[in-house]
Amino acid sequence: INMDPFEILAGTKQVMVDQRVDALESCCKSLACCCFDRTNKYDIILPEGVRFQAQEHSGKCDRCCCNPNHELTLNIRTYDGHKLGEEDILFIHRPFKCCCPAICPCFRKEATIRRKDDDKVAGFVKQPWFGGCLIPALTIFEKDGGNQLGEVKGPCCCIGGLCSSNFKVENRTGNELANIKHLGMSGNGVARSLLTDADRYQIDFKTGDESIDMKLSIIASTLLLDYMFFEGETECLCNCCICPPYCSFKLCDWYLCGTTCPCRVNLCVPEEVKAARDAARV
Repeated sequence: INMDPFEILAGTKQVMVDQRVDALESCCKSLACCCFDRTNKYDIILPEGVRFQAQEHSGKCDRCCCNPNHELTLNIRTYDGHKLGEEDILFIHRPFKCCCPAICPCFRKEATIRRKDDDKVAGFVKQPWFGGCLIPALTIFEKDGGNQLGEVKGPCCCIGGLCSSNFKVENRTGNELANIKHLGMSGNGVARSLLTDADRYQIDFKTGDESIDMKLSIIASTLLLDYMFFEGETECLCNCCICPPYCSFKLCDWYLCGTTCPCRVNLCVPEEVKAARDAARV
């Protein structure tokens, strides 16, 4: 890509974010080995065919013990479909934050977006106090401690699972700037949705005239949302480590004050299987 990669975003009205599938990680997580986690890769695709690739850099112990809340940095380069650019052009850093409700500074998720060319802070994204209560929310600032530029708001109470989820991005006056759509089963397909935690997102900018830094902050917010709500375990979970084994499907996540609680349906309840076996022996 010969032109300034940041200028490519100018005038763009749609961006796709496609997380790459890691077959080994997906297999382990489907078998309830959720502590096995590898670094994520994302393709950021513009309609013109221009691509960027985001590569996670994080510690193995952090991922094993703290996934998906571990500290990480996403390094972003240009990508032509075959070869990466020679240098990173953007960094998104997320510090470790506990998975508790967002009632203390150490619980509020955040991310800093920094350009490579002049080490400029392009944006800062952080959970508000209490995480928006019943509505998952992120606040976009020009920098840490700077002016607020906008806010990301998700669906009330229920998010994730196999269905699509929409997150609206609004400016300070409440006007909609963009819509972030987690595509769910309709965009990922049945197998990918059930057996992996690799997700796809569609970002639609309302006018396409938003500033480059604002668009970079919205893309960073999308990646932060992925780690907050759509990473960790797969939707289909087969626990073979207990006797008798069972499978469960996650319908959605209940959201409250910055934390989530999964709503799952067990297809093979251990107590019922055990009772049936005991009855058969009699």
